[in-house]
Amino acid sequence: MAIVKTSGLVSDIRGKLGGVCFQKSSGGLMLRTMTKPKNKRTNSQELQRATMAQVQNEWRDITNGERDKYKSLATLAQVRQNNITKNIINGHQLFIKVNTLLLRYGEAVVTSTKLNQSLIVPIECTVALTLGVLEISTNRAIVYGNEILVFYMSGIIANSVNRNRNRSRMIVFQNVSSNKFDITAPYLAIFGVLPATDDQVFIKYFVVGKKTALLGSQVREKIIIG
Repeated sequence: MAIVKTSGLVSDIRGKLGGVCFQKSSGGLMLRTMTKPKNKRTNSQELQRATMAQVQNEWRDITNGERDKYKSLATLAQVRQNNITKNIINGHQLFIKVNTLLLRYGEAVVTSTKLNQSLIVPIECTVALTLGVLEISTNRAIVYGNEILVFYMSGIIANSVNRNRNRSRMIVFQNVSSNKFDITAPYLAIFGVLPATDDQVFIKYFVVGKKTALLGSQVREKIIIG
């Protein structure tokens, strides 16, 4: 980047020239090297867009009565929009969140829900590498007919790194009725290398009800691979 000085003859320059462009800012007239825009149509982005479009269509197709149930469920669930704001998601946002996750894991959309449901039993997860297999272990079995485990994990991080900063990615694996899940292949597909025992990573996980549209408590932590 270079700052261009103007004169009485030339007070402003706009446009592109030979791989650079002129840009006016609060600091004055600047000359910047042009960069190629990032690909905004990657496979993962296209999949996310298609999933969102399908869920939005499902929302438009359900009855007002079912929408009201989701609104009531959102009020009871008290799920925050993100880690920064204290705002709670509404019924439409809950429908989108739950069903986008279910579709990403190959499950059916929940268009009808009930308010008199038992809450999801809390769960705890650990991750270990054993004989080349990267595996999640849970403190209770996932009942696949009723729920799935949604899991996010980062690549290997340094001991000094204590904030995730969007390092984690969704690890889509085959949910079964079990308390152990092999995530070797999907993890390698994203990060290209497995963490070793004693390496550190960030994880985030929670359970989603396949029939109830309930979300379990979300856990975020930095862990050591066992």
